[in-house]
Amino acid sequence: MTSDAKLCMPLRELVDIESERTRIQKELVKVNKELDFASSKLTNQDFISKAPQKIIADIQEKETKAKALIQNLQEMLNALTCDD
Repeated sequence: MTSDAKLCMPLRELVDIESERTRIQKELVKVNKELDFASSKLTNQDFISKAPQKIIADIQEKETKAKALIQNLQEMLNALTCDD
């Protein structure tokens, strides 16, 4: 058993592809804004010097999760695009 396995199914009959692309693109915009916010905090030396370590760690975790989600959403979008 592997955690990296992916199942591919033809979605054309089950999902409105264009609506799904639109939904993913909107989610990408939202998550990119979250990533930009976290990254700007983490590159702000004034913030880093004053913020408690717990807050910094939380923002680092949010940044990591946002990057992973962006990658997943991009892969989903690419899979839908290749499906045409």
